[in-house]
Amino acid sequence: MIFTYLGPLLLKLLDAGPRTIGTFFALFGVAGFIGNVLATRVVTRLGTFATSFVFILSMFIGALVWSLGVGMLAAMAVGIVLQGFGFAAANSMQQARLVAAAPELSSATVALNTSSIYVGQALGSALGGFLFEHEHLLAVGYATVVFFGAALAVLALTRRRGGTLAAKG
Repeated sequence: MIFTYLGPLLLKLLDAGPRTIGTFFALFGVAGFIGNVLATRVVTRLGTFATSFVFILSMFIGALVWSLGVGMLAAMAVGIVLQGFGFAAANSMQQARLVAAAPELSSATVALNTSSIYVGQALGSALGGFLFEHEHLLAVGYATVVFFGAALAVLALTRRRGGTLAAKG
């Protein structure tokens, strides 16, 4: 929700201009690229579960930092960097988990995963839009925290049994 309404949120919460808003989008994008590159380097050592956990946790912490730091440019920037850092990597790791779990079904599971991402974006955009429209700007960040927390919970529930956090798979 934060990313979808990043420009308007920065404008309303910080009275940010185009340069600041553009910088935040750039921070998110660069952090996303770096996170994805790092994920591809560590996944063979950590496994897909632990790598997914780390990068979803990064988004969760980023949303929390953003929410607690609203009104402080540096805190909000750190929050958006942490969210960007986890964004692409978490999606890549989820797809890797699906492929590893059932290689013969991977074309279908990855396609369904992509579709579910669109559903999540639609729901987040709708809720974020509702909150924004009703001037509940602080709630956008906290709602994002709740969704990332739910993602961590689902990840934990879908973990293969009998392994450790660093176990492969």
